[in-house]
Amino acid sequence: MYGTLRPEQYNHRLLKGYSEHVETCRTAEKYVLFTQKYKAFPYMVPADYWPEARSSYVIGDLLKVGRTGLQNADRLEGYSDEGVDNWYERKIIDIVTKNGTTNSYAYILSKKRFDAMDKDDYIVITTGDWCSLTDNNV
Repeated sequence: MYGTLRPEQYNHRLLKGYSEHVETCRTAEKYVLFTQKYKAFPYMVPADYWPEARSSYVIGDLLKVGRTGLQNADRLEGYSDEGVDNWYERKIIDIVTKNGTTNSYAYILSKKRFDAMDKDDYIVITTGDWCSLTDNNV
């Protein structure tokens, strides 16, 4: 989890009792992490969706999530099933942990939703870490 579902973030309540924190980690590949100018929540897209934006390794938290927690996260992220018109796609991506590279689910903004956005309304989080967001690192 890289955004508001991370521990200590306001939507983590949806996972309380249904998840276990494993460790803080990062993506193995670079992505573009960005948010609205009013900084409500982040989006993550592959770097090739927005080549002119600065990509970075995205920092997140690896969680073991039970079925109810996953259903809660899917509902929040607007994901219902693969191939459906979702806001986010739940994809398996490579991540780097303290024990090496493994894979995990991540919510990636759908290409259709990304293409419909006015990029001028968004700011890139250049650190790759939603939790460190300040006016100095966008």
